[in-house]
Amino acid sequence: MSNQTHIDEVLEQKWPKLIFLAGKTSTGKTTLSKSLEKKYGYTVIELDNVIRGLNVPDGANGFIEAYLNRDYEDFTSSFVIAVKNQIEESLASQLGVIIEGALSNVETLKEIVAPWSESFLIIFLHPSNIESYKERLLSRFVLSSQDDGNGLPGSFWEKFTTEQLERYYVDRLITPDIEDVVTEFALESAKTSEARFAKLSNGFDQMLKIEV
Repeated sequence: MSNQTHIDEVLEQKWPKLIFLAGKTSTGKTTLSKSLEKKYGYTVIELDNVIRGLNVPDGANGFIEAYLNRDYEDFTSSFVIAVKNQIEESLASQLGVIIEGALSNVETLKEIVAPWSESFLIIFLHPSNIESYKERLLSRFVLSSQDDGNGLPGSFWEKFTTEQLERYYVDRLITPDIEDVVTEFALESAKTSEARFAKLSNGFDQMLKIEV
């Protein structure tokens, strides 16, 4: 059974009003959300865009505060309210809503989904095939530029030396050392993904793990 077929079967059985689509970078979240939007009419809310519309406290990283920490209570509250408002507005005219982002703080996620907890599902995309995951990361890497990271996170770029990146953007060759860096990131990312899944599983029963 394909992943898409499995997801379809679960959705058509449960018909959740709210879906949280989670997963590490390059696991296919955007592709899946667009597919579900087209097939079932779900509205997609990208949490990154919600954060960009908020006033971030001085000295804070809005994405880290919204997705991971809760050090600034007013900011966290503003984020939660903004997401809930968008969900409510979308559900007024649509069957369901998908929220997509790197949110890993269970407490924050629980606050957001509380009004729809009886009709809620987490779809978690986990990179279990490291070789395949490495190739997806490389595919995104080769389309990047010095001015555009093509959606790859800072933790990915921190793996490279300045010399490696400067050389790559001159000759555009995937050398063994470049491939080794990407493989290392893929392995670490998969471990982080497992830990994140375990953390979410402790807070929620409505979990669907899809290995990609």
